[in-house]
Amino acid sequence: MGDKLQALEVRLKELTREMNREYAFQSKVLTSLPDILSLYTKKELYHLATAYEIAGRSKMNKEELVRAVAAACCEPGNMKRNLLRLDKEQWAFFMRVLRAERLVDDEIHPRDYMEASLYGLIFNFYHEGEVTYIVPAEIKDAVSRIDLDQLKRIHDRYQLVIQYVKALVNLYGAYLPDQLIEIFNSQNEEPLTEEELFSILDLYLQANQKFDMLGPYIVDVYYTSGEPKEQEKFHELLERAEGKPYYVPERDELLKYASNDYFEMTPQLEALKAYVLKHLHGDEQMVDALIDDVQFHCWMEAPLQEIFWEFERRRIYFDSEKQIREIVPLIIDVYNHTRLRSNRGYTPNELSKITGRNTLYNSSIPIEVEHQGKVVPFRRSGSKIGRNDPCPCGSGKKYKKCCGK
Repeated sequence: MGDKLQALEVRLKELTREMNREYAFQSKVLTSLPDILSLYTKKELYHLATAYEIAGRSKMNKEELVRAVAAACCEPGNMKRNLLRLDKEQWAFFMRVLRAERLVDDEIHPRDYMEASLYGLIFNFYHEGEVTYIVPAEIKDAVSRIDLDQLKRIHDRYQLVIQYVKALVNLYGAYLPDQLIEIFNSQNEEPLTEEELFSILDLYLQANQKFDMLGPYIVDVYYTSGEPKEQEKFHELLERAEGKPYYVPERDELLKYASNDYFEMTPQLEALKAYVLKHLHGDEQMVDALIDDVQFHCWMEAPLQEIFWEFERRRIYFDSEKQIREIVPLIIDVYNHTRLRSNRGYTPNELSKITGRNTLYNSSIPIEVEHQGKVVPFRRSGSKIGRNDPCPCGSGKKYKKCCGK
């Protein structure tokens, strides 16, 4: 276990180094912004000019584009907006490079600098075996003319609001701005107005975010891909969530949901993990990955056979029908204690208690079989199930009418 983790960490560091070298200019270090921009192609410069809405860009030659983009990067209003778009870690890394003449480090994760690089704030070079990060001299000069202490206070405020935006998107999938304002103001001393919220949203929606606006709703960007299927899912979400109360945890717990990777490691997930480790597979690293995927599928309200597919693709097989009958209730228990967007953040178990209605998932719900014969991954040497026996997936149907088709 320890050796595998160590090997994984080594490989991840190798991949980070490879990405940093790939993303860097293959050149000696340059510190002048126009010189650096000259390394771009005319097409790349045109895209930057488009982002800055530079007038007359279509008629400019490369040299003119370099001058125009360099001027736009250093314009005080653009500079402030670009800095405000950085998240907490990206801001910290920019300040680290800003204070250094140059920073040599090939283990920086690309997410810490890619956003700043897109705005012309940071550039990296790979030369003679070293990855070097610099802030161009012109950018340093422009930053020196800004009140960074005041901008940092604004940045902290904006970041807090955006953390709420992301947290509620992850919990609810879609919600109206008034809901965010109400929750924010109930948990913070300095009130948030609708005008301030939309000003912040306008700024961050121009960057690469996991949320978007769809009509009056703030939504997961998943629903705005333009695909009819996603549009249908959005309307289905609104329909299923209508009339249900919103789950609003305490401030510290709520803000954990701003991370796309966060979920509660519930006792039910722990019980499922313990069962798999004891009876099916002893590799804890693999089982942890399985549990992550099971939780994700429950959160997505996916059919039960998709969860079984996570076992199948990892070659985690069941020895007997008894094992499946033991594990299905554990999975269903996980589902009933998973926070769902269609329940506005409540688990089926919580919502059932609040409303007095039975909102629990149970094994009698029919399962749509997509991978016939592979939903329940038995070892081939396991005991054979009779075609008239109850299907071990728990659907309540006979095996021949369900997974044994």
